[in-house]
Amino acid sequence: MFIYGLDVMRVFKTTVLVGFFASLAAPAFANWTWVSEELLVTQGISQYADRLEIMRSDDCNGLRLRAWAKIGDKAGNSLERGDTIELDVRLGDVKFLDRTKVLGIARDFDEDFDVIYLDFGDWRWGIADLFSENSDQSLTATFLTENATIDDNIWPLDGFSDQVVRLREECTLDPEGVVA
Repeated sequence: MFIYGLDVMRVFKTTVLVGFFASLAAPAFANWTWVSEELLVTQGISQYADRLEIMRSDDCNGLRLRAWAKIGDKAGNSLERGDTIELDVRLGDVKFLDRTKVLGIARDFDEDFDVIYLDFGDWRWGIADLFSENSDQSLTATFLTENATIDDNIWPLDGFSDQVVRLREECTLDPEGVVA
């Protein structure tokens, strides 16, 4: 399976390994780890494949959110890349996402489960402010699709406000309007 020319399994394994080693080097922000200059990740409470990725949007007007999730029932997984699935993503009691697009599926990541890569969309900087103001709460995802058994997840937001400052400050455009 390829995402924009990249092998999903290789990208996921690299993200996990880099995130692990980076978290050893930065214990002050144990919940949020910089995997690259542009990619901030946090781990959820699910045992496997539970990363929430946050990066700047291409136009620097906000954030792009993506998530990895575990599909526990390989045999019952009928999802394909490009499918849209229903879910319930909340910040506390506030629902802010009800559908997501499948960016890729790693069917050979593990013999017992599949890993799915999801697009939570592009959001204006106000979502970062909302996450920061509610950093004592968690972002929760409940998957409602009948095409796969996807593990629900919770991502604590504590420490996010300290990290999002860097994303926003480093988001500059060159004279042609392209992210520098």
